[in-house]
Amino acid sequence: MVASRQNLYFGIITLIVLLPYLLGWSLPLGFDTWILIFSLAITGIPHGAIDHVIFLKNQEEKSKKNNLIKSFFTPYLIMVGVTFGLWLFIPQTMFCFFLAVAAYHFGQSQLYYISIPKGYHKKTLLYISWGTFILATLWLFHWQEQSIIISSVFSWNLQPTGLIYKIVFSAMVASGVISVSILFYFFRSGILSAKMFAQECAVLMVLVALFYFTSPFIAFAIYFGLWHATRVIITEYYFLKNEKGEPLSVLSFIKSFLPFSLLSFLGLGLLFWLSKVFQASISPFMLFLIFISALTMPHAYFMERMYKFLGSSIKPSSASSSLQAS
Repeated sequence: MVASRQNLYFGIITLIVLLPYLLGWSLPLGFDTWILIFSLAITGIPHGAIDHVIFLKNQEEKSKKNNLIKSFFTPYLIMVGVTFGLWLFIPQTMFCFFLAVAAYHFGQSQLYYISIPKGYHKKTLLYISWGTFILATLWLFHWQEQSIIISSVFSWNLQPTGLIYKIVFSAMVASGVISVSILFYFFRSGILSAKMFAQECAVLMVLVALFYFTSPFIAFAIYFGLWHATRVIITEYYFLKNEKGEPLSVLSFIKSFLPFSLLSFLGLGLLFWLSKVFQASISPFMLFLIFISALTMPHAYFMERMYKFLGSSIKPSSASSSLQAS
């Protein structure tokens, strides 16, 4: 499934999710929690549990494949451990750094298909601005709920009249303007087709509606589980399917991410259990954010290598961009 069809199908699903909220229907108590858990279990956690397979596919020398522990798992676990450690000593810096990495990763997963010439700095700016708009909008439209979570760690002034609110609001406006402006520039330059420019603008509007009208759990579940994680899983599948010239079966693909998905859930459960045993004052949702950030750092690094490989196979022309997206 390629970009335009993903945007179409994901958009339809999102509009279906929005419908009960727009009609004023009352959803069952706890429904949004179960939707969040479902999205994390089906795609949210699994999309990052296949990094080792992506790493092997990226290796050009077969000799490197014989020492996966040294070449992949050791640096991966070191990055995870360092991330946890830095959260203990410089939590505010890590919070901001994680948001920056997540913003770039979100933008990259959505827009990597655009055939941007190598070394084009507008590509990096587009990824960061697109992801920043998503994060800032999600935070701003659920300010009260997010403030309760964040205040369990940081003693920030999170009042709607405070500096943090103004910064997030400014970031939302600026990143939205920058994202649309760069997309328009790519359209006028022949890098992006008119169809995909219109689609990407529509995607932003649909996501804004999702964040505004739905509860925070539903908003996060649909964006992270569907728009981001499902898109990444589809990209990973097509990246791996032609290994050795043979198609990768869906069952083999599921088996490849199942072990580390289960391990991730066990690790998350252990973290929650320890926080309860030691009566930690930190919010469980903030613990979840820290856990996700520890996995995101190495995941984003190895995904960057995959996207570079995919990007190198796309010629920088409007024709190839349209072919890749349609």
